[in-house]
Amino acid sequence: MSNITENGPKMAAGALYCENVLGLHHSIFLAILNFIFSITACLGNVLILIALQKKSSLHPPSKLMFRCLALTDLCVGVITQPMFAAELITEVNELRQICNHIGTVVGISGIVFSGVSLMTLTAISVDRLLALSLSMRYRQVVKLRRVGGILAFFWFLCISVPLMKQLTGLLFFSNVTSAIILLCLMISVYCYMRIYFRLRINRTQIEHNDNEIGQRNREGIPTWNIEKYQKTVSAAMWVQITLLTCYLPYAMLSFETLFPYSAVSYVIVMRYAGSLALLNSSLNPFLYCWKMTEMRQAVKDIIDRNRCNYRKQA
Repeated sequence: MSNITENGPKMAAGALYCENVLGLHHSIFLAILNFIFSITACLGNVLILIALQKKSSLHPPSKLMFRCLALTDLCVGVITQPMFAAELITEVNELRQICNHIGTVVGISGIVFSGVSLMTLTAISVDRLLALSLSMRYRQVVKLRRVGGILAFFWFLCISVPLMKQLTGLLFFSNVTSAIILLCLMISVYCYMRIYFRLRINRTQIEHNDNEIGQRNREGIPTWNIEKYQKTVSAAMWVQITLLTCYLPYAMLSFETLFPYSAVSYVIVMRYAGSLALLNSSLNPFLYCWKMTEMRQAVKDIIDRNRCNYRKQA
């Protein structure tokens, strides 16, 4: 523990990697929790991907971004969460070599999938602001090919990020990734604040121009389309708020000045913060169904259809 004062809890925590720091009860609890939520993440996001295939009201570039988000959440459920649960079990049984290999997979997959999710959500917030600001030019500017290129860049960037850890060291890598997380969150907050104030102005204009409901308002949105637009914005914003709640503790822990405690405490809190971050992938499908009526109906139809098929086979 002598390194803690010299290097900080983050650097000292590296020496405790794959050690049974959490204890049996904490490790088993987190392992079971992550395994259960890996199942809900898989089932929920598979349903969302199928529903998006049938849902036609979304603009194709917007639909592609929601598909990308559901795909990354599905990958977290299929790969990251089960592997994280396995890592905790190997820690308890002191299988250090296996734990190291599993931990590498967890670390890389967590960075890639979580990073793409965060960047995609940021892109969705920018997309919703552009839909409001560009009006008729929105479909000319935001094209499927351009959005596909941006999403491909997100995947390339997040796959390349783990190499930074080998080249620059843990401390610099952690601070850079935390800064990226905070930057994405700041961009999203800015976009939703702009959307909120512009919609507020738009609502005032409609109230003063009831006789011109069929005409275009000053903000450039057809009034008949405002309700649908607000629902999409509301869904994206709730997903963003959930992501903020889940990821912010993990991001904050990367700044050592905010956690001036022992390496053991740092490892324990980081494990719980990591589990909270991974939980986000299970929550997103519920948010889509809650805030998007068509998505909820599409998911319900899929479940009802499969239930009927099961009964026929039985």
